Amino acid sequence: MRLRRIALAASALAIAGCTAGGSTIAPAPTRTPQSPLTSGALLAGVYEGNNAAALPLIRTFGAATGTHPEIVLSYSGWWVPFDTAIANQEHASGATQLIQMDPQGVSLTMIVAGKYNAYLRSYAEAVKAFGHPVILGFGHEMNGTWYGWGKGRTKPAVFIAAWRHIVTLFRKAGASNVTWLWDVNSTNVARGSLQAWWPGTSWVGMVGVDGYYYFADDTFATVFGGTITQIRQFTSLPILIAETAVGPNPNAVRQISGLADGVTADHLRGLVWFDENQDDPPYHQAWKLTGSRLAAFREAVAQWGR
Repeated sequence: MRLRRIALAASALAIAGCTAGGSTIAPAPTRTPQSPLTSGALLAGVYEGNNAAALPLIRTFGAATGTHPEIVLSYSGWWVPFDTAIANQEHASGATQLIQMDPQGVSLTMIVAGKYNAYLRSYAEAVKAFGHPVILGFGHEMNGTWYGWGKGRTKPAVFIAAWRHIVTLFRKAGASNVTWLWDVNSTNVARGSLQAWWPGTSWVGMVGVDGYYYFADDTFATVFGGTITQIRQFTSLPILIAETAVGPNPNAVRQISGLADGVTADHLRGLVWFDENQDDPPYHQAWKLTGSRLAAFREAVAQWGR
């Protein structure tokens, strides 16, 4: 998300859970754990924070929206180890972790040179030992200008070399349970060629797109359409809306319905809702689902046959 203010640290702050009109929500029933990536069903995921305090918020989100979140998003700063305990809890609930490994304050050139191999190898071995599916991203939204690993600060060739270095290291460590998510920002905010940052199909398992409905006249076509069209010019890999939300505006209900319809019509894998309130409009808004937006989201994903 453009200029997102997130804590890329092991001890991220807990975030308040979503509620339906202030009423008490019964916990969602459990189900048999399985990888959502092997299913043809549309996926509904959520971001509720980066540590164990997010787990009850994820359950609350599921109950409020009538979903069992199949994907749970978190952001990991460099040097933060893979948290096996949290991964086990999320797996037990039927969810797969989507972890964005962001090289905050790290030289991508030094990644390529192998300076951080010990850390990466330790992470890979922990993921392998976990043994269940994990989705990993690296340097998300690299086509934007707001991160040190992105456009204008890092050359695409260096980013690609770092990406391939990391994937190669994980593969050599035997971490075959990883799906690599190459995640870009919507081109309605980040301009320029996406293919310039593309590591190649052999190095990616799924494509992610981050995009938000900032304004009342935003539509699925204006937020995601051009980005999806551009991606499909160079890869046929499945596409996931990896980070999205609709702010409180007069057209929010229609926008949420259009978001779900767009996922279906464009044959995407699903979406991950960024369920956090932020305060710095227009790019930071009260994204947490409440009131009519919560009802609209629940109705929209119910039509996916969940």
